[in-house]
Amino acid sequence: DPVAYFRGLRREALATAPLDRSHFDAHRVGNLLVYVRDGCSPDDPATRFFLYVHPVDAADVPIRRQPFPAHRGEYGFERLDFDFGRFGARVDGDCVAAVPLPDYPIARIETGQYTAAWAESARRAAADADPVARSAFDLWLDGRVLTYVGTECADLRQRFFLHVHPAHAGDLPPWRAEHGFENLDFNWSEYGARTEDGACVAVARLPAYPIASVNTGQFASGGSRDSPRSATRWAVRFAVTPPEVDPSALTGEPLVRAVFDIWLDGDALVYLKDACTDEEAEAAFFLHLHPVNPDDLPGGRREHGFDNRDFFLWERGARTGGRCLAVVPLPDYPIARVETGQYDGAGWLWSVEFALAE
Repeated sequence: DPVAYFRGLRREALATAPLDRSHFDAHRVGNLLVYVRDGCSPDDPATRFFLYVHPVDAADVPIRRQPFPAHRGEYGFERLDFDFGRFGARVDGDCVAAVPLPDYPIARIETGQYTAAWAESARRAAADADPVARSAFDLWLDGRVLTYVGTECADLRQRFFLHVHPAHAGDLPPWRAEHGFENLDFNWSEYGARTEDGACVAVARLPAYPIASVNTGQFASGGSRDSPRSATRWAVRFAVTPPEVDPSALTGEPLVRAVFDIWLDGDALVYLKDACTDEEAEAAFFLHLHPVNPDDLPGGRREHGFDNRDFFLWERGARTGGRCLAVVPLPDYPIARVETGQYDGAGWLWSVEFALAE
């Protein structure tokens, strides 16, 4: 009997001091986190709960764990969001929910519901700084928290895409290595809520590894993660970490001279052009890395024989004072040769090929 089970949990929870008092009081009962709301409203069970568990040792976070969705160890915490209908019940006019906690040592917990009050709090916190991008939703970045705020929410049914490009390719989890970015796409119901005055707010947590840039927006009707640029309602892109190279410190000769001169700086390729044009700054770069040993390639790339690390300037660099600079970290396996250049909708703009292995 679910009601009897949750009635018993409520009795045990109320016999202990709450970990925190809020809209729902949170109690620890054995390995369960128990939520108790005295006299809950009809809206309370319908509103999604968020639950972030921060371990003492980040290595304890699993990469993925079912049945909960979107558990990613690269965040540095474990996300255990849940719906009341699955983990709770109404008991004598109260609402009670219980979620199993991981068995590793826990440093702290963040939890709550995506409510109007939560959305207003997130909007106020974001407004303390300038947005990193403006579009149908304005975006604010505070540490690892990316906040979306829209005042005219045309269609929240369309999925949001969120592609995070790491500063170092090796930080990506194995199943993302062949794409070159972390796909954190989400539905509004997972991360969002409306404020009392009708604004739409969503909060997404970014991974713990160093981030070069972010590409985000909403798919248009019929769009998908396979074609985000051609089927979007809106999209923005912004750099998070500027290139870690001082062009004046580059010495000797570049690996190759072309429309962009290309240098090898440590374990990264540096693309540099003075007085670059709008076309050169906007066009996509292709970068195909042919390894010495094909077995070093990520699984999805082995059938092609090279690693595809195509990128845009905004993902890997910046245009400052008319100069375009991009820095692309290389994988840690030996590379025999490199094919690179730029292309647009009409075809190739320029291309070069050069050896890299000693």
